Amino acid sequence: MLAQSGSLSRKEVKTLVRKGCVLVDGQQVTAADMKIDPETASILVNGEPFQYKRFVYIMLNKPEGVVSASNSGREKTVVDLVPDTLRRNGLFPAGRLDKDTTGFVLLTDDGAFAHRILSPKNHI
Repeated sequence: MLAQSGSLSRKEVKTLVRKGCVLVDGQQVTAADMKIDPETASILVNGEPFQYKRFVYIMLNKPEGVVSASNSGREKTVVDLVPDTLRRNGLFPAGRLDKDTTGFVLLTDDGAFAHRILSPKNHI
């Protein structure tokens, strides 16, 4: 669950667990694959509360000259504009604007939601 949140890699989670830096409901976690309910569990990582968010939704005013893509080997993308505190694995723009166009772009890691809002049959 910690790695899935996008803020830590699986390797980083395993290291934190090995060092005793992860507590769930006041108990030290001994296995990185421990199953928990993120909706009800109290989670501390390095003594700091960890708020689990299954998905993230970011409204962005895309500036001119930025590509509506997750990654581009050469050009700056909308995902590159996201601050590190909000960045997660799998983040992508739900929809597209041309490189020279400015305006609203929704960034998310919720593929099912993006499909629902982008599918022509849903008329959104």
